[in-house]
Amino acid sequence: MLLIIAKPAAIAENMLGKIIQAIEKEGLSIAGMKMQSIDIHYLQNKLKNEKREEMKPQIELAKKVPAVLIAAYGEMESEVAKKLEEEFAWKLHVSSNEEVAKYELVRFFKEEEIFEYEKNGLGKVFENEQKGINFWTKNKNKSVEEIEKESKARE
Repeated sequence: MLLIIAKPAAIAENMLGKIIQAIEKEGLSIAGMKMQSIDIHYLQNKLKNEKREEMKPQIELAKKVPAVLIAAYGEMESEVAKKLEEEFAWKLHVSSNEEVAKYELVRFFKEEEIFEYEKNGLGKVFENEQKGINFWTKNKNKSVEEIEKESKARE
Protein backbone atom coordinates (compact mmCIF):
# COMPACT_ATOMS: atom_id res chain seq x y z
CA MET A 1 0.00 0.00 0.00
CA LEU A 2 1.18 3.54 -0.81
CA LEU A 3 0.54 6.96 0.63
CA ILE A 4 -0.01 9.55 -2.07
CA ILE A 5 -0.34 13.19 -1.04
CA ALA A 6 -1.79 15.67 -3.48
CA LYS A 7 0.00 18.77 -2.20
CA PRO A 8 -1.77 22.11 -1.76
CA ALA A 9 -0.41 23.31 -5.12
CA ALA A 10 -2.21 20.44 -6.87
CA ILE A 11 -5.46 21.25 -5.08
CA ALA A 12 -5.13 24.98 -5.82
CA GLU A 13 -4.66 24.18 -9.52
CA ASN A 14 -7.71 21.83 -9.67
CA MET A 15 -5.59 18.76 -10.41
CA LEU A 16 -7.18 16.32 -7.94
CA GLY A 17 -9.44 14.71 -10.56
CA LYS A 18 -6.48 14.14 -12.88
CA ILE A 19 -4.47 12.62 -10.02
CA ILE A 20 -7.26 10.22 -9.04
CA GLN A 21 -7.76 9.30 -12.69
CA ALA A 22 -4.04 8.58 -13.08
CA ILE A 23 -4.00 6.42 -9.93
CA GLU A 24 -6.90 4.32 -11.19
CA LYS A 25 -5.57 4.22 -14.78
CA GLU A 26 -2.36 2.67 -13.44
CA GLY A 27 -4.42 -0.12 -11.84
CA LEU A 28 -4.29 0.99 -8.21
CA SER A 29 -7.37 0.95 -5.98
CA ILE A 30 -8.05 3.76 -3.55
CA ALA A 31 -8.28 2.36 -0.02
CA GLY A 32 -8.73 5.66 1.78
CA MET A 33 -8.84 9.36 1.05
CA LYS A 34 -9.19 12.52 3.12
CA MET A 35 -8.51 16.21 2.95
CA GLN A 36 -6.59 17.95 5.70
CA SER A 37 -4.30 20.85 6.46
CA ILE A 38 -0.60 20.11 6.43
CA ASP A 39 1.33 20.45 9.69
CA ILE A 40 2.90 23.86 9.08
CA HIS A 41 5.31 23.56 12.04
CA TYR A 42 6.68 20.33 10.58
CA LEU A 43 7.17 21.97 7.18
CA GLN A 44 8.81 25.05 8.68
CA ASN A 45 11.25 22.90 10.68
CA LYS A 46 12.01 20.88 7.56
CA LEU A 47 12.64 24.08 5.62
CA LYS A 48 14.93 25.43 8.35
CA ASN A 49 16.88 22.15 8.55
CA GLU A 50 17.23 21.79 4.78
CA LYS A 51 17.72 25.53 4.15
CA ARG A 52 15.60 25.32 0.98
CA GLU A 53 14.38 28.78 0.08
CA GLU A 54 12.48 27.54 -2.99
CA MET A 55 10.01 25.78 -0.64
CA LYS A 56 8.82 29.03 0.97
CA PRO A 57 5.99 29.59 -1.55
CA GLN A 58 4.78 26.00 -1.00
CA ILE A 59 4.65 26.57 2.75
CA GLU A 60 2.72 29.81 2.33
CA LEU A 61 0.23 28.02 0.08
CA ALA A 62 -0.09 25.15 2.59
CA LYS A 63 -1.26 27.68 5.19
CA LYS A 64 -4.27 28.46 2.99
CA VAL A 65 -5.02 25.30 0.98
CA PRO A 66 -5.35 21.73 2.31
CA ALA A 67 -3.76 18.60 0.91
CA VAL A 68 -5.52 15.36 -0.05
CA LEU A 69 -4.11 12.16 1.40
CA ILE A 70 -4.75 8.97 -0.53
CA ALA A 71 -4.02 5.39 0.52
CA ALA A 72 -3.80 3.19 -2.57
CA TYR A 73 -2.88 -0.40 -3.30
CA GLY A 74 -2.39 -2.68 -6.26
CA GLU A 75 0.20 -4.46 -8.32
CA MET A 76 3.60 -2.94 -9.12
CA GLU A 77 3.15 -0.15 -6.58
CA SER A 78 6.75 1.07 -6.72
CA GLU A 79 6.68 1.38 -10.53
CA VAL A 80 3.35 3.19 -10.40
CA ALA A 81 4.70 5.52 -7.69
CA LYS A 82 7.60 6.53 -9.94
CA LYS A 83 5.25 7.17 -12.88
CA LEU A 84 2.94 9.32 -10.76
CA GLU A 85 5.81 11.38 -9.36
CA GLU A 86 7.18 11.94 -12.86
CA GLU A 87 3.78 12.95 -14.21
CA PHE A 88 2.86 15.35 -11.41
CA ALA A 89 6.38 16.45 -10.37
CA TRP A 90 6.50 18.50 -7.16
CA LYS A 91 2.69 18.60 -6.78
CA LEU A 92 2.57 15.06 -5.47
CA HIS A 93 4.29 13.09 -2.74
CA VAL A 94 4.37 9.30 -3.06
CA SER A 95 5.85 6.90 -0.51
CA SER A 96 9.36 6.04 -1.65
CA ASN A 97 9.19 2.36 -0.61
CA GLU A 98 7.12 -0.15 1.36
CA GLU A 99 8.73 0.59 4.75
CA VAL A 100 8.25 4.34 4.37
CA ALA A 101 4.67 3.75 3.24
CA LYS A 102 3.89 1.76 6.41
CA TYR A 103 5.21 4.59 8.58
CA GLU A 104 3.39 7.30 6.62
CA LEU A 105 0.07 5.47 6.44
CA VAL A 106 0.01 4.92 10.22
CA ARG A 107 0.87 8.58 10.73
CA PHE A 108 -2.00 9.89 8.59
CA PHE A 109 -4.72 7.23 8.62
CA LYS A 110 -6.53 5.34 11.35
CA GLU A 111 -7.00 1.63 10.73
CA GLU A 112 -10.75 2.06 10.25
CA GLU A 113 -10.14 4.65 7.50
CA ILE A 114 -8.48 2.08 5.20
CA PHE A 115 -10.62 -0.23 3.06
CA GLU A 116 -9.51 -3.07 0.80
CA TYR A 117 -12.04 -4.50 -1.62
CA GLU A 118 -12.34 -6.37 -4.87
CA LYS A 119 -13.54 -4.80 -8.10
CA ASN A 120 -14.88 -6.42 -11.22
CA GLY A 121 -13.66 -5.51 -14.70
CA LEU A 122 -15.96 -2.48 -14.84
CA GLY A 123 -14.57 -1.05 -11.63
CA LYS A 124 -17.75 -1.59 -9.61
CA VAL A 125 -17.59 -2.92 -6.09
CA PHE A 126 -19.44 -6.22 -5.98
CA GLU A 127 -18.86 -7.34 -2.40
CA ASN A 128 -22.49 -6.94 -1.22
CA GLU A 129 -24.06 -6.25 -4.58
CA GLN A 130 -26.42 -9.22 -4.58
CA LYS A 131 -27.77 -8.33 -1.12
CA GLY A 132 -28.56 -4.83 -2.38
CA ILE A 133 -30.30 -6.17 -5.49
CA ASN A 134 -32.37 -8.59 -3.41
CA PHE A 135 -33.32 -5.85 -0.93
CA TRP A 136 -34.32 -3.47 -3.70
CA THR A 137 -36.38 -6.11 -5.53
CA LYS A 138 -38.21 -7.05 -2.34
CA ASN A 139 -38.85 -3.49 -1.15
CA LYS A 140 -39.12 -1.31 -4.27
CA ASN A 141 -42.84 -0.59 -3.78
CA LYS A 142 -42.62 0.18 -0.06
CA SER A 143 -42.24 3.58 1.58
CA VAL A 144 -39.27 4.44 3.77
CA GLU A 145 -41.59 4.39 6.79
CA GLU A 146 -42.70 0.81 6.00
CA ILE A 147 -39.11 -0.37 5.63
CA GLU A 148 -38.08 1.31 8.92
CA LYS A 149 -41.07 -0.24 10.72
CA GLU A 150 -40.18 -3.73 9.47
CA SER A 151 -36.52 -3.20 10.42
CA LYS A 152 -37.47 -2.21 13.99
CA ALA A 153 -39.79 -5.22 14.30
CA ARG A 154 -36.88 -7.56 13.42
CA GLU A 155 -34.65 -6.09 16.14
